[in-house]
This record gives sequence, structure tokens and C-alpha cells, in this order.
Amino acid sequence: PETVNVFLTAACNFRCRHCYATFKDIRASCGAFMPPDLVRGLLERISREPLPPRCPARKITFVGGEPTLCPELAQHVAQAHALGLVTTVITNGTRITPAYLRTFQGSLDWLGFSIDSLDHLTNRQIGRCSPSGAGLSAEDYRQRILWAKEAGLRLKVNTVVNALNWREDIGDFIVETAPVRWKLLQVTSVKGQNDEGFSGMEINREQFQAFVS
Repeated sequence: PETVNVFLTAACNFRCRHCYATFKDIRASCGAFMPPDLVRGLLERISREPLPPRCPARKITFVGGEPTLCPELAQHVAQAHALGLVTTVITNGTRITPAYLRTFQGSLDWLGFSIDSLDHLTNRQIGRCSPSGAGLSAEDYRQRILWAKEAGLRLKVNTVVNALNWREDIGDFIVETAPVRWKLLQVTSVKGQNDEGFSGMEINREQFQAFVS
């Protein structure tokens, strides 16, 4: 494929009810983080795979859990970049600071923010907050996006549309912050991963299309 996601960890400082990457079925056997040697070998194998037609370079996307909790993330990104892969990190944004972005030393191409809502109460209901209820405000997101752009990164935003946010319009925020890409995803239940907290999150296709519109 043109893009490969590498799930470095199930660890996360948020508790999003719709998250399908909980790895409940394998967490006990794999530990909190994917072993660094395994990641390094995996990246080398991915870089050696032939590219699909009309694909100039393969993208590697580091995800989680929250990948910025991984102590070796900067090293993994640097290795992927050196292997000729286009590098992306998807984050909830809590650990993003100018100093943290400098640890990538030019090896990170894209930074993606998971932003479902700009309303604090909605984010708490979704679980896009810490166990104590702390999360990011619209101004917090704006600041982090500015830092990412100042670092020369291409910006994307991922939004999971669900029963708690499908009536919200964050279009003005998207226009203002001007990501290169805005990915809208309809919330989905994945058996064994997010089904425990999923009740009340599902929407139908018409509700999803209403958010898109």
C-alpha cells in the first residue's frame, strides 16, 4: 500500500470511547510499547517493498494509542526518513511544544491532530481528555497548529464524527487553521476493541453526511 500505519503503543493519556486501537487482545503479550528492535526491522522491511504504480514514495504513519508517549518516537521517525519514507505522526496534541518538535530535527514531514470537537463538555463526553477531565481548548489547538507550521510541517486534522459531535460545525476553525488535509471518519464499533464504551456513539450515514455538508 501507499501508506502504512505503525501502531507503536496502546498507551494513551486520553480515554476516547470510540478508539479502536486498544489492543486488548494482544496487550498482555506485547507490553506497553512495540520493542524498538522490532520497529527498526519493520521499517527496513517496509522501505524495501516495491512501490505501487504512480506512487513516488511510501508514507509511514506513526500512531497509537498516543505515539508521543513512546520514548523512541524521534529515533523511529529519523530512521524512516533516512530510509526514504514520508513520515507522519498522529497525535492528540497534548505533548506538542516547540521544544518537542525540535527533537525530530527535520525528519518529520506531516503532523496530524485528532480533533473531534472544540467544546470542552463534548470532548469530556467523548473521552478526549485525561482521566481527570483535562483536555485541549480551541485556543490550545490553534497554538499547537501554529507551532507545527512554524516547524515547517504539513498539517492534517482527523475528526471522528459520532453521536456527540455530529451537529457541531468546526468549519470556521478548519478554514482559519488551514490544514493541508482534513479527514472525516464515521465512528465505527470494532468488536473486542472499543465495544465496551461505544454505546451511544453510533450514527447513521445521513448524520455523517450532515456533518460533512
